[in-house]
Amino acid sequence: MRFLLTTFLLFNYIFLFGCKTVNEEPNNVSSPLLNTINETQEEIEEQDKPQTIIVPTGSLGEISEARIKILEKTLESKLDDHFSIIPKDLFEEAQEKAFEELNYDECTEEQCIMMIKEILQVENAFQLVLISEGQDTQISLTWNDLDKKRVEVDYCEGCKTKQLIDSISGLVAKMFGQLGFKKIEPVQQIQTVEVQSSKVEVRFYKSENGILKWEKYGDEKIHDKYVGQIRNNLPHGPGTLTWTDGSILEGQWEDGKMNGKGTITWSDGEIWKGDFYKDKRWNVIEYNSSGEVIGKWSNGKKQQ
Repeated sequence: MRFLLTTFLLFNYIFLFGCKTVNEEPNNVSSPLLNTINETQEEIEEQDKPQTIIVPTGSLGEISEARIKILEKTLESKLDDHFSIIPKDLFEEAQEKAFEELNYDECTEEQCIMMIKEILQVENAFQLVLISEGQDTQISLTWNDLDKKRVEVDYCEGCKTKQLIDSISGLVAKMFGQLGFKKIEPVQQIQTVEVQSSKVEVRFYKSENGILKWEKYGDEKIHDKYVGQIRNNLPHGPGTLTWTDGSILEGQWEDGKMNGKGTITWSDGEIWKGDFYKDKRWNVIEYNSSGEVIGKWSNGKKQQ
């Protein structure tokens, strides 16, 4: 898939992502969770967001660790638009303290979560639970705050990883939409794409006679699929590009190129998130499947 992505960008006359390994070339970036233009903006942005913990995913049935990691990172990416997420190491420290203060028999999941929230002085907690039977999967998302417990559930028959990713995105949107929960938008240094129409369309990225181009019709099993706003038959505005291996790129597009906020969730669980400028990584942070930072880009340059 990385090879196909490289081919895609070469035909747009920009070497955007190359391969997944970061090199010394300028204007190539990657990112997952929290990325900001500078330290000051990052502090302001985080102060505006309520804090939350993400409880480790519960699972029942045959679900691979890789799939669980991918879905966890998807949830993390979606919640990052609305919350400041407590780092995993701090959560684990608080969890150890909770185990010490409560007897093992007393430390039910709900009691432990309450104790962890109290230790960290956090009001919100989210947890994903996956139940699999054969090719079918039930996904439930739980949100606990000071007022109440909310649960949204989806059942997906014969779904592969990318359909489950879509399901999680839908659960988050449904949960927040019912409450009128609005995304906190940080100050943008890169100009946001202006879109006159909100109509959502589909395009497929196909090769015909050796030429790559966007087409209205295709097969998502063999062609990369874009869903979002279109202008002059090119992606323009908010949209999502899904590669055939299940990797997903979500963000702002302008005249067929990434321009503005964007997130790439790779099929192996790695996530890239941040600001892109005309198909170039600009201010981006790269995370591996364990949530560790493995690369940073600032103003189009890789940071050492």
